[in-house]
Amino acid sequence: MWGGVLTAWALAIPVLVAGVRLVAWLRRGRPHALRNTLAEAGILCGTLPWIWMILTPTGGVREVSLIPLRDLYEILTDDPTQAVVQIGANLIVFLPLGFLLPLRLPRLASVPRMFTVGAILSALLEFAQYALDLGRVSSTDDVLMNAAGAALGAWLVGPAHRFASRAGIFRRFRAGGDDPCATGRVSAHSEDGAARAERERRARGDQEGVFVADADHIAHTVGDDQDRAVGREVLGAFE
Repeated sequence: MWGGVLTAWALAIPVLVAGVRLVAWLRRGRPHALRNTLAEAGILCGTLPWIWMILTPTGGVREVSLIPLRDLYEILTDDPTQAVVQIGANLIVFLPLGFLLPLRLPRLASVPRMFTVGAILSALLEFAQYALDLGRVSSTDDVLMNAAGAALGAWLVGPAHRFASRAGIFRRFRAGGDDPCATGRVSAHSEDGAARAERERRARGDQEGVFVADADHIAHTVGDDQDRAVGREVLGAFE
């Protein structure tokens, strides 16, 4: 089961990359096009393989475990290696979703909200396991651990954002126009625009310098206050 899922996931990566570039190109000009496209691709790539595994039939007998923490206690008192695998897998199921969904939908950017989203989605999956008779145990503890993984992903957004800010990643995205399909083109345009803005600023500075020099000349040449006021009004007409 794991081998087939991992193989399909590896084969899907080139298709996913091409899809990201295509969708980002179609969204060019929209706000946060790159961020939204990468978040959506990451959610698909990081969540669908786990859902595929969860909904794969095992040939066993379906069961329901509704008592909270009972299965978790049995796991923790069993083989430590198996406990790490079971708990780690349940946490990872919705960890990418918890990390990336707030980037796509900022209104969900909180740990409690992502815990709730993870719990709802996990409960639906557990119900599907039972309804489809996949030979698996539909467990309350699975829902709790999946939701905890989504909450952990949401919590990691803060440290990741601070790291990206210190590393200057956001500045590079903005410099690239937030469009992976036109990074070079947009960067060149940005550089041209910056150079043009700098030239205009210098021209204004030179012009202002001329005005200041002329005003000083008038101030020293004309001793009458009224004449100086007239001189300032004349110069103001050119600003």
